[in-house]
Amino acid sequence: MSAPTPDWALDLDHELSQLIRLQHMMNATDYKTKFAKPVRRAIDVAYAAHFRALVEFFHEGRPKKKPRASDLTYKDVTAQPTPFVYTPYAEQRLDDADKLVGHLSKLRRSRTSDWGCDEDWLLIWPMIQRLLKTTGTAVLLSETMDAIREAGLAP
Repeated sequence: MSAPTPDWALDLDHELSQLIRLQHMMNATDYKTKFAKPVRRAIDVAYAAHFRALVEFFHEGRPKKKPRASDLTYKDVTAQPTPFVYTPYAEQRLDDADKLVGHLSKLRRSRTSDWGCDEDWLLIWPMIQRLLKTTGTAVLLSETMDAIREAGLAP
């Protein structure tokens, strides 16, 4: 008899798989011609939302703040403290995501471009890879593993 799937697995699997799929789609050579600007803006918002949730997850909360008791953290999943520390880039992108996703802002327009850029991926992909190396985690994240295969990535 196998152990029951933890409550957190479906939500984390969704966030990870969606971000990976969006990243792959946004970096396709035909992305800008395949999707009209309003659709690309909606994709930016979706990417920023998943990115923000995962940055907070991997860093165990927001900069200089402890997570709420109900927040899922890297430590909850791996039973290890997070090895990740906020960099100025990670903090800036979290702020950008807040402006884009959280509320209407006078600064919003300046925060809508370049989501899914190489710097975003270089920040988040090593975190995902480290998480998947934790014993037993990859098997709980089947959609994530499917997204990785579809994107032609190696975990």
